[in-house]
Amino acid sequence: MLIRALMLTMVAMLTSSCLADSAPSDPNTTNPINTTTLSSLLPLLRLSTEDDFDGPMNAPPDPRLWNIDVGNRWGYGKETQAYTTDPANVRQDGQGHLVLEATTTDGRVTSGRVNTEGKAQLTDGLIAARIKMPAGQGLHPAFWMLGSSLRSAGWPACGEIDIVEFVNDAATSYFTIHGPADDPRQASTDGDVQLQSTKSTPNMDDDFHTYWLYKQSRRLIMGIDDNQVAAFSADHLRQGWKWVYDGPFFAVLNLAVGGDWPGPLAPGVLPKQMLMDWIKVYQ
Repeated sequence: MLIRALMLTMVAMLTSSCLADSAPSDPNTTNPINTTTLSSLLPLLRLSTEDDFDGPMNAPPDPRLWNIDVGNRWGYGKETQAYTTDPANVRQDGQGHLVLEATTTDGRVTSGRVNTEGKAQLTDGLIAARIKMPAGQGLHPAFWMLGSSLRSAGWPACGEIDIVEFVNDAATSYFTIHGPADDPRQASTDGDVQLQSTKSTPNMDDDFHTYWLYKQSRRLIMGIDDNQVAAFSADHLRQGWKWVYDGPFFAVLNLAVGGDWPGPLAPGVLPKQMLMDWIKVYQ
């Protein structure tokens, strides 16, 4: 999901949004960071923010923590959805979940996108969310973060951390960081440089899973359930790339539809839901 103005949406995959000669190989195979687990990290941290989505049916998410994005100005690579505040697209279900639902009516695709800008952020610590991801041709659900300097610095200077993304059958997990480069010849046509790691994760749409990011100075670790699955450090960057991930970041969750990465929406796929059971931030 890429950002072009104040807040645009998610990135297309490495081969379509980054120049081939500016993308190093997966750092998790060439220069791995020591493996850790979620259960070993949590005792070291203090819970600072959480939401269990225990509001009534069709209520919006708690406005003290969440903003709801509206419109179709977000999106990368011909995404077809428009984000709305309609409970059909963003709601609590009365059973302890936040629902982001993609639907289609008379050929118009609408969906849900929420963020915590100005309300909750992470500088050093851990963010985790328990999510049931959808699958289907043309779907692109994501849990990610943007630098809190977005409005002053713009993208990609603010930095973007894609904690996890899926496309289509959700059989592969994608973990990516986007940032700026001093030399524009190293950047993609969108102006960013990026590192990406992938992991084969079949059947992720069958149940809820915990997706998490452990954020420290000069390193980022992503995980699924208890296990570390990807990591990036300042040492992984090429000369001329900037590490911009040590400041505060806010969370974004959305369900995109169509576009260059997943491809066109298949008939009969919608409606589909991205369900969040809880989200927690630890310092």
